[in-house]
Amino acid sequence: MRIAVIGKSGQLAQSLQYVTAERSSGLIFIGKSEIDIADKVSIGIHLGKIQPGVLINCAAYTAVDNAEDDPEGAELLNITAVENLVEVCAELNIFLIHISTDYVFDGTSNRPYLESAITNPQSVYGKTKLQGEQVLLNSRLKGVVIRTSWLYSPFGKNFYRTIRQKILEQAPLNVVNDQIGVPTSALDLARVIIKIAERHQEITHPELFHVSNFGPATWYEFAIAIRDFLNSTSSINPVSSEYFVSKATRPTYSVLSTKKVERKFGIQLRYWEEALEEVTLLS
Repeated sequence: MRIAVIGKSGQLAQSLQYVTAERSSGLIFIGKSEIDIADKVSIGIHLGKIQPGVLINCAAYTAVDNAEDDPEGAELLNITAVENLVEVCAELNIFLIHISTDYVFDGTSNRPYLESAITNPQSVYGKTKLQGEQVLLNSRLKGVVIRTSWLYSPFGKNFYRTIRQKILEQAPLNVVNDQIGVPTSALDLARVIIKIAERHQEITHPELFHVSNFGPATWYEFAIAIRDFLNSTSSINPVSSEYFVSKATRPTYSVLSTKKVERKFGIQLRYWEEALEEVTLLS
């Protein structure tokens, strides 16, 4: 079975490359220079040539603050592109795996969000990602939406790599300590995605799953753990969200319940500290 991935340079796509490097039949990665996901014709031509059984969509507009000033750009990648992918995948009988976010929630809960929890995004990014989810979930296409949170990896641009570099430079840091979520290794997310891809025939209708590592933390606690793994004594100070001026509102609490995906596929997701150790060793 062929598995194609839209995206090459992002951290999730690179994590998929890493965790599947030893597969006898590798994944097919499609970059933006090869396909225009805002153009249905471009998608149809390219996927028609490849003929994958499963398509993993790693492409998205993820610049949370920029989206506030560029809603059209966010809508193009997070909604219109998904509409195009769903239509083409339906025509070509391709199973679609689409990645979404914890930003679809408003963060007012005090317990892990189930897949059935009420959504209420507070940012343009969150709103467009939710609409993209609904395109797939309201279709007749066989596929899944995977929501994840606080994604990081040894690749690309992310919180972990930024903090790690600052720590290595011994630069003093101020890190938010009043937002709670779950740091999620893109390597672990990639492993779950591959498991779902390999067992996609068990999915008979559009489904939604939450996938993250286990255990709540604040960004400050995450930064402290990064520092500890690096055996550093650099200064990290806890601050409130108001310390940083940002255009987009972040969820104050966005812990996701992963019970559904664990039951469905017989997996046990790791504590985030254990996953962080792996990422640190690879960095």
